Amino acid sequence: MIERIKERIAAHKPVRFSCKVLPKSSYNRIEEVAGTEALKIHLTTAPTGGKANEHLIRLLSATFGCKKQAISVLYGTTSQLKIIQISP
Repeated sequence: MIERIKERIAAHKPVRFSCKVLPKSSYNRIEEVAGTEALKIHLTTAPTGGKANEHLIRLLSATFGCKKQAISVLYGTTSQLKIIQISP
């Protein structure tokens, strides 16, 4: 899943995916969920004042090599379950 997202971004195609964000973890990591088209994302940041969403966008930007402005949280800004879109 992560490699497919990177390929679509490299081809300048928009990509949309779902993820479960686990804030207040002891580490930052993006994991693939076996048998699904979703990601599980661990963040060390607490979910207060949108800080976890900001951290999520920075982590996705660094992982996929795209600009932070290209990443949008389409659904779930106040939920652990989110739909993310990355536009070229």
